[in-house]
Amino acid sequence: MIRPKEMTMVRIITPSRHVRNVIETLYELKVLHILDFKKGEDEFFDIGKPFKEATTYSEQLIALRSIISRLSITGTPKDLKNLSDAQKRLLELNKSFKDTVEKLDKTKSVENELLNDYKNPLANLGISHKIKEFKSLVSFLGTVKSPIESKLNAITTDYSLTQKKLEKRIAFALFIKRELGEKVKAILSESGFAEHQLPKLNRTEIEERLAKIRKEKIALENQLETLKKNNSQFLVDYEFALTQLNEQSEVPLRFASSKNTLIATGWIPADKAENIKQNLAKITKEKVFVELLHGKNPPTVLENPKMINPFEFLLNLYSLPKYYEIDPTILMFIAFPLFFGFMLGDVGYGLTTLAIIFLLEKKLPTAIKPLLRIITISSLSSIAFGFIFGEFFGYEFIAHPLLNRVHEINTMMLISVAVGVVHINLGLVLGLINELKHHNFLEAFLRKGSWIVLQVAVAILGFGYLQANQSFQMIGGILILASILMIIKGEGILKIVELPAILSNTLSYIRLYAIGLASVSLASVFNKMASGFFVQGGFSIAIGIFVLLAGHFINLLLGLLGPFLHSLRLHYVEFFQKFYEGGGYRYSPFGIIKMLGGR
Repeated sequence: MIRPKEMTMVRIITPSRHVRNVIETLYELKVLHILDFKKGEDEFFDIGKPFKEATTYSEQLIALRSIISRLSITGTPKDLKNLSDAQKRLLELNKSFKDTVEKLDKTKSVENELLNDYKNPLANLGISHKIKEFKSLVSFLGTVKSPIESKLNAITTDYSLTQKKLEKRIAFALFIKRELGEKVKAILSESGFAEHQLPKLNRTEIEERLAKIRKEKIALENQLETLKKNNSQFLVDYEFALTQLNEQSEVPLRFASSKNTLIATGWIPADKAENIKQNLAKITKEKVFVELLHGKNPPTVLENPKMINPFEFLLNLYSLPKYYEIDPTILMFIAFPLFFGFMLGDVGYGLTTLAIIFLLEKKLPTAIKPLLRIITISSLSSIAFGFIFGEFFGYEFIAHPLLNRVHEINTMMLISVAVGVVHINLGLVLGLINELKHHNFLEAFLRKGSWIVLQVAVAILGFGYLQANQSFQMIGGILILASILMIIKGEGILKIVELPAILSNTLSYIRLYAIGLASVSLASVFNKMASGFFVQGGFSIAIGIFVLLAGHFINLLLGLLGPFLHSLRLHYVEFFQKFYEGGGYRYSPFGIIKMLGGR
């Protein structure tokens, strides 16, 4: 729990005739995190070849996923009994689907063309698009901003002009002697001319065609809807089955292979080693060799109890621990809700948050369920601290609370700093433990323990000055010098610039109190504002209720966001930097995809 699950590297060597059985068994066991074999790694081996049916599976998957995507099909897959019948059904279904979609796409294309023609400003002029060119005449078709008739009359009255007033412009079709073309162009340019092509149909004809084409479109869409209704579960089931078959048929591409042998290399949980040996030996009649190796850089498998699991969400936002690092999930499970509760610390806000989560939990996507669990646990902490502080929506509902955030300022600040000292030094101790994995005790202590010595030395020196005790002052001074030399020896002289950071990191925990004080102060302000309206009576009571509800709603949002982000920051910045590197990669075993409904 405090470290990732123990892993071991494994090499599986099997004769070619047993490859399919071995792959099927590995897929069912779902324990092998495959390390891909790369061409050239070994002169005696090449990359394995996929099973002959891999191409068929891939083609069927493409067809399946095309249908599923186009029809927006979702669902929980179930086991498919007869794959042979399923393949035939898919072929028929895909043909029907393609034909219908092709017709529907053509119908939509025609509809769009008709709509464009319908919007054409020349559609209502009643002029056929089949008009012929004349040697003696030139035509101008389009729209203008201002009337052109009077300007045309100034140069000639021998022309044909059809026009229609639109909302902001005038649509027109002009036929005039070709020799006047340049003069007409000048007139049109002054009038804001925009050229358009004549539509193939007039507006009445377009409306008739649109009505017909839309009926065809609806009929085709209904065909697709019927296809979806009758085949959704089959498509989901078959897509699931094909995905698994395709993965198995293509996985030899990740293994090393010779003429008679296939070698699979990867990582498995150490406690699964015997199980995998027994299963492979049974399926191949002892014709397989399984070798356990000591490899480098294993994948990370976090192993935490169900209640703590949601806090892995916060760890994943930062980075997975490397295999040899400490897994800080359980520490976040303890500290994060405490920090959150200490800052929000109000029974009313905690209960309201729980109620909101209860109402929304089933409506929100599964991906954010861990976040809801974290906020739920943190809200319980907020309720607990609310009783300690005696606060309910900013009101003091306990006459003599254990701690009063508003009045006991020095005490609250000291508690915040003390929490910071403990939290930071816990990080340094964990850093020391991590270092022991790679260095001897002296080197590890110089790297991490020296920072603890420095803090103790500063405390002794400070105590000496407060008590005017020269012995403590001398001891503190010597220890400070010694700890600085230890830091230089362990981490290099550049680390000296980080000496002030240990103080600033500790003082950063004062935010635990500052955020909480801001929250209770804001709640008190809204309570006093509302009380002022309540005293006036009448309609002012309604205003007071609005102020109370709106004010506490805003404060609750701030109260959730602020403590959450600052709790996260204290872990990511102040705590993790003392021991946590991250950069691990996730254990991703080759095997059966887990169905939502279970297998």
